[in-house]
Amino acid sequence: MNLTIRARLTLLYFVVLAASFAAFFWICDFGFRRSIEITVNDASRSNLERVRAVIEKALPEGAPKVRHELTELSALWASGAIFEVAGPDGQWIFQSPRFQKPQAPLPELESPEVSFLTTNLELLQYRIARQKMALGGYTFQIDAAVPTEPFDQALDNFRLIEKEFLPLLVILASVLGYWLGGRALAPVNRIIRSAEGIGRLVAQLHTMRRMSVSVAGMLQAGKEPVVEAAIVKDIGTVWEQQLPHRVRDLAAFIDADATNHETLEHQLAFAIKTAPKLTIQGGTTEVLRGIIARGLGLR
Repeated sequence: MNLTIRARLTLLYFVVLAASFAAFFWICDFGFRRSIEITVNDASRSNLERVRAVIEKALPEGAPKVRHELTELSALWASGAIFEVAGPDGQWIFQSPRFQKPQAPLPELESPEVSFLTTNLELLQYRIARQKMALGGYTFQIDAAVPTEPFDQALDNFRLIEKEFLPLLVILASVLGYWLGGRALAPVNRIIRSAEGIGRLVAQLHTMRRMSVSVAGMLQAGKEPVVEAAIVKDIGTVWEQQLPHRVRDLAAFIDADATNHETLEHQLAFAIKTAPKLTIQGGTTEVLRGIIARGLGLR
């Protein structure tokens, strides 16, 4: 498939633009997901620390006080985070209602460092911060969970916008690139059209010269190339008469502020005025075509 320079540049621009937009949105998506992960981790870690602070404060007054304080804290987080706390014996001192529902058991903690886990509780996704910590000479296990659904919905909305607007942006930018490419390539197109026009004129002139040389050879050989000479003269007359008009068409691609533009205009005006007399030199076009017709037996 032979595409124009403008079409090839637009296609290249389309590919580069599509790749650039795709990379940009991928980076945005990755950054969005990373930001969500950091935000949720920080929120769950913060909740874990608040649970720890409540346990430290109530622990001197005994386990019932700890359970009471944790219950009150859970009431404050009724619409947000949930948590569960296991005592030194591994029994649960407190569990939010969602943790009490039947579910797959969470993996055992092997390190005292804070770890994070994403799982479903009652079909809703949560990010859980988990840690074993020593408080008052006892070891407690705390799981503090934060819902990720609001963040997931925001990410889904962002991806939906990506799918809707990415193709539109690429198409609009490509159309703009096609228009700009036409403007940028306008001088090149003028040069190409001028070169093509000059090339045709030179090719036609070279052909007529070869025909004239052939007629001269026939004359030198003692022949009478009446028909051949008439054909060459007719073709040459038509070419010479059309030459000023073709040059004027080609001159339209020359910048108006060119230094020799005024000289060309004077020469064109003179050539157009003298073109009609060319048909008289060596016989009018009608006479020449009559000679050709008789030579071919058409008259």
